[in-house]
Amino acid sequence: MICSLRSGEMAAVAPFRYAGIVWAILLGFLIWKELPDTLSLGGISILVSAGLYTFYREQQLRRRAPAL
Repeated sequence: MICSLRSGEMAAVAPFRYAGIVWAILLGFLIWKELPDTLSLGGISILVSAGLYTFYREQQLRRRAPAL
């Protein structure tokens, strides 16, 4: 899993990275009964939006690229 995260294409690996965020929040709540505060949620939203933008940009570049 770690090797694929390091060497894989961002568009293919991104869903697994976001799943890690969801699992961390879920386990934090189940084990310690804590939820992320506002600052943490702001950071998570920045990470997710940057990943979604990267995914969108890669899709646009792939469509513009000439077929080989």
